[in-house]
Amino acid sequence: PDDDDDDDNDEDEGTTSKKKKKKTKKKKKVDKSDVKAHVFRVLAEPREEPPTFRELQASFEHARPSDAALREVLDDICNKVRRPGKLQFVLKPEYRRQTAPTT
Repeated sequence: PDDDDDDDNDEDEGTTSKKKKKKTKKKKKVDKSDVKAHVFRVLAEPREEPPTFRELQASFEHARPSDAALREVLDDICNKVRRPGKLQFVLKPEYRRQTAPTT
């Protein structure tokens, strides 16, 4: 009888740990238009070099989008610039005109 009690306890511990894992995996969903607007803002800032994917990803302060969502936006509005050891992103020419200040 003691062996059966031990097995029951092991199963209970397993289910509680599974529940804890599920809670930590949930991410806040970020709207694609918000991601696009943020990428425009980051790429409009003057920089010495265009940002890498990781730099763009790190620039999100609160809710970070999934890698797939960010890559999809970058594919839509950016050209890739390959440098030794880096893959950087610059706005496509048609978007550069839209974000340029009008005087």
